[in-house]
Amino acid sequence: MSYLGVNIYCCDSDQRRFLRALLSWSRAAGPQGIDLCLFRPFDARGPHLFLLFRHDSPWLREFLAGRIELFLAGCSPDTRSDGEMKRRHRSCFGKTLCAADCEPGMAIRNSYVLFSHSLSEYPVDLGSGSAAGDVLSSVTAISHWSLNQLETERRSVSALCWLSGVHRALESGELPSHCYWQYHAERLLPLLRQRITTSDSISDWLRIAVGEHNRNLITPCWEYSRELPSAPARVIDDIVTSSICAVQEKCRLLYEVNELVLNQLFQSPDSQIAMILYAWEQSVCAMRERVS
Repeated sequence: MSYLGVNIYCCDSDQRRFLRALLSWSRAAGPQGIDLCLFRPFDARGPHLFLLFRHDSPWLREFLAGRIELFLAGCSPDTRSDGEMKRRHRSCFGKTLCAADCEPGMAIRNSYVLFSHSLSEYPVDLGSGSAAGDVLSSVTAISHWSLNQLETERRSVSALCWLSGVHRALESGELPSHCYWQYHAERLLPLLRQRITTSDSISDWLRIAVGEHNRNLITPCWEYSRELPSAPARVIDDIVTSSICAVQEKCRLLYEVNELVLNQLFQSPDSQIAMILYAWEQSVCAMRERVS
């Protein structure tokens, strides 16, 4: 069985505008529906929006193609330099999400491509032995939550709400929260492990790295964030409480989920680093309080 994949090559603001249009198109599709199960901004071959739909049918291809072409015709010319586009492509470090990401050269700006997407590809390959249907159900729940957050244009608040919910699940589960947040931070900052060698140096480094400005901005949202809806919250709980996965594998799976959400909410690399370091600092403080 193949799914329908779409890459739409346009700037970040047009990607967000497209996703808001997609919500209205799904209602216009009527009983047949368009059944979106994943979206993700990505930069391979140039900044674009990767979308995955549950059914690959001639009707859906025609429905989407007509609307995407009209949408792109109304987009302003992309004035970013070739150097900027190539820099963002290189930042993927060879990672690809679909066959279209493996094509040679950079993609044409304000263009799109439709393609069949195999169940063995992303995101099912993240599942570590989980059934394909389970992985897709999980990313679909997460993607629908993220898509609804984009309607409010409070993307950073939504991102902090998500991470705070993850933190609460970690604090009440068997996966030590400080272990996970350190794992996530090291994925964002590969040289971090070389800088920090003791628990005392971790606390000192985090205090400086987070900084008072970021701490004052993040704390109100972190402390007063609302509970996550049941469907995405269940995805987090299933990972945290799993008795099958080792700690390292739980960290990997949780990282993939959180990276997906933060990218769906169009959080910049610098914003992601600030949020993850703040979460790590909170977990280290909580651990010290429990010990003392």
